[in-house]
Amino acid sequence: MKAAALSPLEMEFTVLTTVDGRFAGKKPLEDENGKLTLRAYSAGEEFYCQTGTVRGMHGLHRLLTRLSTNGSSFIVRAAPRPGVDLTKPIQRRYTNPGGGNDLVPRPRNWAPLDLDDFPVPEPYGNGENIRAAALHARDNLLPAAFRGVDCIATPTTQSGWRGPDKARVRLWFAIHPPIDDTRLGAWATSVQLVTRIGLDPATLRTVQPIYTARAPYPEGFTDPIAPEDRVMFLEGSISDRVFLDVDEFMARAVAIQAELDAKHRAELAARPTPTSSGAEGWLDYGRQIIGLGGHVREAAVRTIGHAVLAGASDEEIEDGLLDLIEPYGGMERVDSYGGLDGWLRRTIRDIRLRQSAQDTRANDARSRLRNFLNNTGRKG
Repeated sequence: MKAAALSPLEMEFTVLTTVDGRFAGKKPLEDENGKLTLRAYSAGEEFYCQTGTVRGMHGLHRLLTRLSTNGSSFIVRAAPRPGVDLTKPIQRRYTNPGGGNDLVPRPRNWAPLDLDDFPVPEPYGNGENIRAAALHARDNLLPAAFRGVDCIATPTTQSGWRGPDKARVRLWFAIHPPIDDTRLGAWATSVQLVTRIGLDPATLRTVQPIYTARAPYPEGFTDPIAPEDRVMFLEGSISDRVFLDVDEFMARAVAIQAELDAKHRAELAARPTPTSSGAEGWLDYGRQIIGLGGHVREAAVRTIGHAVLAGASDEEIEDGLLDLIEPYGGMERVDSYGGLDGWLRRTIRDIRLRQSAQDTRANDARSRLRNFLNNTGRKG
């Protein structure tokens, strides 16, 4: 029987809206082969910011329903920095934890859980069965604390695309106690390592866009998600909130990660460093190591280092690296690291500076050695 005598939780939200009203999320497009593909996020860098509070899961359902028809707005877990002027557009990027950001972390008592390509009984993976797929995820795949708890289900961009036996959905829960992004993200990563249920920690990052609006489909294609299934209230039998133990899976996850790291290091050690100096040399190296053992960012930095040594231009590195990490989230992943300006270009610049300093030191050493040998020769 459902727990009684619990007052509905008050949940605070931050909503960002594109300055020019453009659609902020990914859009389905028709590729050259007549199949659906996605256009990456193109929301820009500045947004109007609003904050508000909803009461309980029914209040959350009303908020998400309202946003489901507004493609220029989305939710972030962050809160505006105290004192920031919300009458003017603000920056979304969270690249300077030491200060200066318009948006800052805040513990939240709600969590959107993205489940990607999780297995479902056929034909739950088809778009018309997304409610059944969402219930299956909540009551059979997620950790026990989530089962039978009220939640809101919303489709993600590729819901209904994966065939009858795989599904994608986002489940929104009220959680207690409030949890900060770092701890909640670590919890999600630990759950994914242990259970492999397709739980993506990305939506739990401080400024990650969390969309509810459906993008328009190109002519000749039908959205597999019906309008009435864009925001679904899934009533539970246990409670209206999750009492979450963020450390439940941590010990097992640490052990699994240690095994993956050891395997990753062994595989890297067994791979020769490419000797070719052209673009294909560093690109081939990146193809070999990016995503190996689940590692993307570390391998991307190593790949940038090889690209700099190979003499690739900044533009070639940017384009090549974005292609290499496209299977692992592409520009969305770069945004999670701090964006083109906040991470990728700064990494390229820093590696170039280090390489230049190393070259300078090497040239100085060679010059000193030549002078020594010349002086020694003259003395002899």
